[in-house]
Amino acid sequence: MRIKKIQYLLFCLVYAGCTTDIQIPIPETDAQLVLVGSFSPDAPIQVRVSTLQTVQDTLAPDFPLDATVLLYADDNYVDQLELALDSVSSQWMYQSSVKPVQGVRYRVVVRAPGYPELWAADALPSSGPAPVFVVDTANIEKAVTDWTFQVQAQLPASNNHRWYMFGLAGVVGVYEQINDIWELQAYQEWPLLVNPNPGTSGYVYLAANYFALVQEDFWSKSEDRTLSMTVEMPFLSEPVRPHAVILVWRSISEAGYRFYSSVNRQGDYDSPIGSPDAVYNNVIGGWGNFSGYVEVRDTIYF
Repeated sequence: MRIKKIQYLLFCLVYAGCTTDIQIPIPETDAQLVLVGSFSPDAPIQVRVSTLQTVQDTLAPDFPLDATVLLYADDNYVDQLELALDSVSSQWMYQSSVKPVQGVRYRVVVRAPGYPELWAADALPSSGPAPVFVVDTANIEKAVTDWTFQVQAQLPASNNHRWYMFGLAGVVGVYEQINDIWELQAYQEWPLLVNPNPGTSGYVYLAANYFALVQEDFWSKSEDRTLSMTVEMPFLSEPVRPHAVILVWRSISEAGYRFYSSVNRQGDYDSPIGSPDAVYNNVIGGWGNFSGYVEVRDTIYF
């Protein structure tokens, strides 16, 4: 036994000396732009234009403020997008005055000094049937600073549309005590984290901005067209009280689905059964995603 141990140690010492550090050179990339924008019938089209970054970059990307961004509808010029500061993200965006409509393919062309021209095109998807939204209000677990309850989204069995994402938002009432009476002053809304239940978790994963993406194979593998989840709605104690929960349901285009699903797969590269995945790109001459969606909302009041 001792001889075998000595042989094993000698083997490890010999092969340990054979290791060599390998430096993998990362080639320089040409200057390119990134175009990101999603559009719906509810608001004018807007896109964000930034510079391409590599894995070695540590600073935030630049946002070219001198770009010319043109909008075409079915290859007909309709508008030049204006530069504006987005109040939500505090980032520079290029915004159109045109609200998209069904049946039209929109194309955005970007020209900026020092960068190659790029463009991307997509159309609004069909809306598809809206789900039946059910909240189990009879069995809410009520704590001092949060409520926990069950939520279901039931889709018609005849649904043929494959690409969906959804999000949940909580609405609370803000009260003020006036003459010993609590009076409602305002409502506030904020996103809620989607926590799929077993049976649903295999078909749903987080995408972006608290939205969850429904996998396209859900329609072929799941006989029960019901998505179920547990929702925790945090809030402050008095003077804030839960008022409602909102389901935000989006029908997204194939370009949008491919983009969000690839971003999710790339984020899971450290999984023992996963592998790195390139982010889906539908921008010609650059990088990014330009895609349409149609949104419906359903509200359940407590």
